[in-house]
Amino acid sequence: MHAAMSTCAGCGEALDRSDGQGRARECPNCKAGESIQGRHFYCSKTCFTSSWQAHRKLHVRVRRTTTLSLPDDLVQRNPWRNQDEQDPVADFGLMTDREWRDYQASPEFAATVERRQEALVKVR
Repeated sequence: MHAAMSTCAGCGEALDRSDGQGRARECPNCKAGESIQGRHFYCSKTCFTSSWQAHRKLHVRVRRTTTLSLPDDLVQRNPWRNQDEQDPVADFGLMTDREWRDYQASPEFAATVERRQEALVKVR
């Protein structure tokens, strides 16, 4: 975190933390709690934009996966299935916690999981 949030995370200039309208100039992702180093403030939108490529690395992105459960009848009638074999996993790439929550709540997520399960059943 920057000296009691009194300096710009981009250029290091002293901040009054207000843009004249009472709003703090804060990275919205940091504000949502997605930074690994706390909250970061900027002197201007231009400064934030110009330092984004370096700053974005401070935001937590984790590989997101979901286990695809197979229908019980398919598991029972598959004589080649090893008892220790784990259910297949669908990989959704790197996302922040907020992106993952939003994606899981979307109709697209349910449709993607369903498509992947159907494809898996066809393969087996």
